[in-house]
Amino acid sequence: MEDPGYINAVKGSFYEVMYVEEDVAINMTCVSSVYVDENQQVESHYSFDIELKKGFNWVEYTIHEVHETDPSIRASFPSKVTISNLKDPSKMLWIGSYF
Repeated sequence: MEDPGYINAVKGSFYEVMYVEEDVAINMTCVSSVYVDENQQVESHYSFDIELKKGFNWVEYTIHEVHETDPSIRASFPSKVTISNLKDPSKMLWIGSYF
């Protein structure tokens, strides 16, 4: 999905399974500053709109915007992200990685 040091973020939706011990609802936006280099900061917005039930839940992580950077300094990173409940499981594409 993203690696701030070496792998550029890409627009799209990614999915994770999340376990919670009790029901929780989160509806908020977090804004943070990401240093691109010693002279420049970029705001990064993460919007959460999730309602998780006790147990395992699918979470959709959508990157809407990617801030392009100089790859010799750092990888491009997401600047606008939404984290929500899985909306349409038919859009999931399964990709396996192993080491």
